Amino acid sequence: MSNEKYKGDALLQKSYTSDFLTKKVRKNNGVLPKYYVENGHIPIIVPEDWEVVQEEIARRRSIGKAYSFATVLSSKLICEDCGGFFGVKVWHSNEKYRCIIYRCNNKYEKKKYCKTGHFTESEIQYKFLLAYNEYIGDRECVIRGAEKMCRVLSDTTAMTQKLKQKTEIRDEKAELYRVLLSRETEASPKTFRQRKKKLNDDYSAAVKEVEAITQKISEINNRRIKLMSYINDLREKTLILEQWDTSLWITMIKHCVVHRDDSITFVFRDGEEITI
Repeated sequence: MSNEKYKGDALLQKSYTSDFLTKKVRKNNGVLPKYYVENGHIPIIVPEDWEVVQEEIARRRSIGKAYSFATVLSSKLICEDCGGFFGVKVWHSNEKYRCIIYRCNNKYEKKKYCKTGHFTESEIQYKFLLAYNEYIGDRECVIRGAEKMCRVLSDTTAMTQKLKQKTEIRDEKAELYRVLLSRETEASPKTFRQRKKKLNDDYSAAVKEVEAITQKISEINNRRIKLMSYINDLREKTLILEQWDTSLWITMIKHCVVHRDDSITFVFRDGEEITI
């Protein structure tokens, strides 16, 4: 996907040169204003791809050591019985009937065996094709629902106003701190230390509040990008998928639950569930 039609955002003046003779650079903790510039440059990775990757990284991190890189199917198939992941197993490895299957990694780990079955890769892929085609068949309804969700979840009006107020408070605390430092000789050392600590604590608390709101707004914007990417993908996808598509599996499926009756519930990234 080309990046030319996208423009990236950037936070400017995160650091500053405190001494132009020594060229010493310090982190900007409120000494100077910071500027958030939207659509300022062409990003290396388009926002939609970036968010999908970040979500996948977070998912893998949450799984921890249990995550498997064996195949693109690994660590997305979850056993209904024990909640463990399905993994790759090789049957008859040294015989002409050699077969690769997917089975719960914990199937025989406990006294009570898991009753979920096993699947070949082609069986899982076929079920995914059926689930995808059923899901995409009502594409317009899904798109309308996703667009409504996007509008509701992406409204940052109140939060942006709160950020403005908290930023003004932070700047006021910073100015009071600078004024205090300029009048150090006008008060006793003990009084100066007490006032300095109080203002420093107040300023630090104000900075944390601004950072927390900024982070929340960023998360909302990232969620909006994901939903818009999802909607755009839906509009571009073919109505009927006739063969396995690895990229669709990665971008469309959050995880799958394997049931005892050999059915599989495919959970799509928007929360829609289809059992095949």
